[in-house]
Amino acid sequence: MEMSKISSRGQLVIPQAIRQELDLNEGSIVGMESLNGMIVIKKIDTDLIGQFKKSLLDLKSKKVRRLA
Repeated sequence: MEMSKISSRGQLVIPQAIRQELDLNEGSIVGMESLNGMIVIKKIDTDLIGQFKKSLLDLKSKKVRRLA
């Protein structure tokens, strides 16, 4: 288990071994939530976010029609 300390500004350092394993780099986006007394941090796939945004724009511009 890796350990880290929270700074006075609430910042947390993700240990290098974990950053390398998950390919987390400067600018990477992570999501966090509290679950059963734990903090869960998950890497967010920014490509997936981009695809979702494009889909919404396509719907708004009527390039795609809703089926339901």
